[in-house]
Amino acid sequence: MPAVWPEVAKSSSLLPGGELRQPFWLADLLGPGVKRAAWVAGKGVQECVTDSLARMGDPEAVRLVRAAFPNESWGFRSFSSALLGDIKHQESEDALLALLESEPDPSIRTMLCIGLCKLFSKSGVEKVLGEIARGYDRSIDTLEETLLPVAHVLGVDLPEADRWRADRDERQRRQAERQAVLDELGRLYQAAKAAGVDPLARRQPKATIVKEPPSRDSVTVRREPERVGRNEPCPCGSGKKYKKCCGRQRS
Repeated sequence: MPAVWPEVAKSSSLLPGGELRQPFWLADLLGPGVKRAAWVAGKGVQECVTDSLARMGDPEAVRLVRAAFPNESWGFRSFSSALLGDIKHQESEDALLALLESEPDPSIRTMLCIGLCKLFSKSGVEKVLGEIARGYDRSIDTLEETLLPVAHVLGVDLPEADRWRADRDERQRRQAERQAVLDELGRLYQAAKAAGVDPLARRQPKATIVKEPPSRDSVTVRREPERVGRNEPCPCGSGKKYKKCCGRQRS
């Protein structure tokens, strides 16, 4: 057993809180080479820790994870579910099967099922089928599609296999159609850019003329026409009296 594992067991209670504590204290215990490898490969520390532990394949890591799993945070359980599926050992399969029985969170249960599929667990096929029937977190994975190749390799006959394959083919067809549309939009965009037009450029809004409302202080002035007496000369210049000229027409 590697000398680091007793220290790992002690460290689980030294760093309370954060969901990312597991990969970081494991990375420290595995040595600075893990962090250097993460930097060189352009990977996160968590990914390199998972790779390192999976390559080590030590069942002691499985035992430590299994013991800590029930009382740890959601982030720890999520990370550890993937780790157990990557350590190819019988104890990993046993741990996943046992943890699936007691895990209440549907998302974590889905990840545990994925781990069983990654191990090609024959005992896990029935568990995954039960989880599909029970209802799982489809935002994480499509367990039907994940289980199909596992059952095929193990020689397990799935009653729903034909329907699942048809559903899978239909999903892939729709995805291909959406991708074709996106590719065509990308081609049109590049063609427009080459022609000097950027379809995504912000266009200047047209200037709008705002009519100001009339002032409340404005006053309408009406001019009354001058009154002409009946016997006065007509203002039209005819020389006649008003009453016998334009006055007659008004009356």
